Amino acid sequence: MKLSEKLAGRFREKILENQWKLGERIPPERDLAEEYRAGRPAVREALGQLILQGLLKTSPQSCSYVTDFRNETSLELLYYLIENNYRRTTKPTHEFWNSGKIYNWEPWEGA
Repeated sequence: MKLSEKLAGRFREKILENQWKLGERIPPERDLAEEYRAGRPAVREALGQLILQGLLKTSPQSCSYVTDFRNETSLELLYYLIENNYRRTTKPTHEFWNSGKIYNWEPWEGA
C-alpha cells in the first residue's frame, strides 16, 4: 500500500470519528507532513483522494475544510464505509445503514 493511501486512511478516520469536524479547517500540508513524518507530495496526494471522495474541499486561499459529506458523499466513500463497516464494528452492515448514522452523522456510542 502506498504511503499516500495510508495517510488518506488516517485522515479519513479523523473526519469520520469527528476529530476534524464539519466545516473545520484542517492543518496545513506542511504540518501534516511533519506530524506523520511524510513528504508533502504524499500528504497532498492523500488530501486529493479525500477531496475526490467529497470529504474535503479547498478554498481559494489554499486551505482545506471538512465538507458536509452527508449531503455530497461519493460512491467511493460509501463503498469504503460498507467495506470497513465503520470502525470495524461488530454491528452488521445493514444495522449501520438502518441506524441512520450516515445521514444523522454521530459517531457510535461509546466510541
